[in-house]
Amino acid sequence: MAKREQPGKHQTLQIQVVSLSSISVHPRNVREHDEANVTSIMRSLAQFGQRTPLVVGRSNYILKGNGTYLAMQQLGWKRCQIVCAQGLTPAEELAYALADNKTTDLSRFDFEGVSAIIGELAGTELDLASTGFRDFEIQPMLAAEWVPPKDPGEMPKAAAEAGVQLRFSKKEWTEVEAYITDARKRGDAPVEATDANTILALLRLYVPSRIRRITKSRAIQCLR
Repeated sequence: MAKREQPGKHQTLQIQVVSLSSISVHPRNVREHDEANVTSIMRSLAQFGQRTPLVVGRSNYILKGNGTYLAMQQLGWKRCQIVCAQGLTPAEELAYALADNKTTDLSRFDFEGVSAIIGELAGTELDLASTGFRDFEIQPMLAAEWVPPKDPGEMPKAAAEAGVQLRFSKKEWTEVEAYITDARKRGDAPVEATDANTILALLRLYVPSRIRRITKSRAIQCLR
């Protein structure tokens, strides 16, 4: 893997304040930003302001921060902070834009930690929605007996006490993830709901009337 010089050795990142009308969404941006996503970014910007500059490449097209740009437009902002990407070829600009989106997807949340932080923030005047989590995600985490599962194949304590015990084989998980993908497209599931712990913690909220006791050796009855 070729190594690029570290920023700061021969190139200094300089933040500029520019007119929103002078930059634009990249015509080949492949990250889709629906209304729920843009609204979430708007609430974050309204609460915290702009804390990360947009990254702009050739022709003043945005390489990083297209969703933030759309949210700024909705908020009626006229100016924003940017950093110009220097030293990248056209191909590298496209690759960087993809990497910026995809590398974020490859991480996941520690929901035990998230739950603790949400609980602390609930006692402040902060708008919890400014964190990016939506009400149907926040409420389960605020529940007093919510405990993230130690075993990825088990439901949290609150669900277990309700008589729900879910275990999935790898093949079954494929079906579960397909269901969550459909729910996400409808705006019913969080974009981050792709890992086992998240899905198990929230699945009962999506199909509460269908969940049944199952084991690894049985089909996913809760999805039928």
